[in-house]
Amino acid sequence: MMQDIRAIDAHSPVWANVEHTAIDMVVQFAHLDAPVLFTATPTDAELHGQALFERANTGELGEIAPYVPPPITEPQQLARRQALMEVASIAMTPLEDAEALGIISDTEREQLTAWRHHRVALYRLPQSEGWPVVVNWPEQPFSQS
Repeated sequence: MMQDIRAIDAHSPVWANVEHTAIDMVVQFAHLDAPVLFTATPTDAELHGQALFERANTGELGEIAPYVPPPITEPQQLARRQALMEVASIAMTPLEDAEALGIISDTEREQLTAWRHHRVALYRLPQSEGWPVVVNWPEQPFSQS
């Protein structure tokens, strides 16, 4: 037999995403001993989810707090840093070849030096203050064509 799920109380609504298609809230259901965090959507497969979304969206449960994205994690920042270092390495390779062959121009030498500074700045980011939450990403010295 399917259990009738009924919300006794609901409060503290917060937008669960930037699109405003889901709302997190604290709900006390009749069949549970303690309140639980519940995410309601207008397209929920269960009617109680749709009803809770509607109640929250109309203001019945109080003002809906704004969506706050989760903080960026260190692995995400390290992956971004690695991708940027790869861009620098690709840009540097022909310049390093020209340098090794003794055929580098003055302009190419300046570019290589700028890319080297850029790559070192990227490398040092994890030691910077605020890492990984607040990161001052260095600008790429030359745009890639």
